[in-house]
Amino acid sequence: MRRLVGEERADSEPQAMGELVRLCDGLPLALQIVGARLQTRPTWTPAFLVERMAGGEDRLAELSAGNRSVEAAFRLSYDQLPQRLQRGFRVLGLVPTAEVDKLVSAAMLDCLPAEAENVLEGLVDVSLLQQPGPGRYRFHDLVRAHARVLAQATPEEHAPARTALLRLYLDAGRLASDWGPGGFPTGPQPTSTLFSDWQHAERWLDTAGTGLPDVVAHAAALGEADHACWIAEALTDYFLRRGHYHELRTTLETALACAGEATDLRMAPALRSSMGMADVYQGRFTEAHTWFTTALDISRQNGETREEARALAGLGAVAHSLGRGEDAIPQLTTALKLSERVGDSWLTGMSLSLLGSVHHHHGRIEAALDCFGLTYTTPRPAAGPTCSARPSSASGTPTSAKAATARRTTCSAAPSTSSRRARLTSSRHCCWPGSAPPRRPPTWTKPCPSTTKHSLCTNSSTL
Repeated sequence: MRRLVGEERADSEPQAMGELVRLCDGLPLALQIVGARLQTRPTWTPAFLVERMAGGEDRLAELSAGNRSVEAAFRLSYDQLPQRLQRGFRVLGLVPTAEVDKLVSAAMLDCLPAEAENVLEGLVDVSLLQQPGPGRYRFHDLVRAHARVLAQATPEEHAPARTALLRLYLDAGRLASDWGPGGFPTGPQPTSTLFSDWQHAERWLDTAGTGLPDVVAHAAALGEADHACWIAEALTDYFLRRGHYHELRTTLETALACAGEATDLRMAPALRSSMGMADVYQGRFTEAHTWFTTALDISRQNGETREEARALAGLGAVAHSLGRGEDAIPQLTTALKLSERVGDSWLTGMSLSLLGSVHHHHGRIEAALDCFGLTYTTPRPAAGPTCSARPSSASGTPTSAKAATARRTTCSAAPSTSSRRARLTSSRHCCWPGSAPPRRPPTWTKPCPSTTKHSLCTNSSTL
């Protein structure tokens, strides 16, 4: 038995030593201090010291022996910096993600990207920042811990910097989303001048990668429930388009946990509808039905018309996917009316597209043509992404420009009913949740006359 215990300790010691090296970030001074502390304290084991160094700030406190201290060395380097670099060091220590770039720095420091880049490069020059790749910067964990200690001494400085950081991610998510301005009726509208267009915002989100859920978790930990919820909702379309379902679920679960503390009551049903969308994309229709049903109940209790429409559209999508078109049509029809009422062009287009798909599936070709025609012949904005420009969420491949063209051609005027029917039957209609949702549905310049739309899509003679 004693021999087994000794073998277990022998096996665990190398692991503990490796963890100590990691916690010291491989810094020679830190490793020297750890060795000295273990040498002067024979009863301490490497595993015991690892436990003491588990926390970021605690780690700095443990790295001190005699007149030698890692924190003192960092402080010496910091004191020799010019004031603008000192401020940059303090503020950037508050970033929740592993890496930063010039846009994050510009937002938090309230300066131009070129000025922010100079600050970042200045910190690299004095070895307080690393540069893992062009335009990307990161702290050693120990250096970050020191920066956060310094930031705590200047609360008047870090509060606006943190808010600016959260606004940057919110703006990026909303700008890159297909939903359009009508899809986000509450919360701050994008005002950032750091993104030139939606493509720029989307590329920037791509560089953030797996760090995006950390931003929402950071907002929730700060008590910024509204920002946590807004950012999670704004990233929904982006995550779905990229097929990042795990990241989306993690983000939404974090936001839902604090949705009850948010002042924006729309978030409670909105986040549940987002979870329903994630389930639809993954073919989990039973779970999606539960999310959308809960979202519908909450939105009706709170008088949230837009969220009622989204939940009904989701329920219609689920019913259609399960082959229950008789249930889908009244749900989608009501969703269409409500989305028109609140001016949500994305949801209006999606409801029409889904209605067209239901009619097509049941062989009602004329009704399907009318719905698709209304979806694709409505005037669109001159700028911005189009169906053929965006990737398909479900398949992960670009939506076919030919398919989009075929849909528009199918829904336009044709010489005869038979040719229109033939074209519709042979065309591949890409419709959420069948194969993939249409990317960037049209923005209605004005509500379509209800008499026209309802006679086309909801008249009993067409059902």
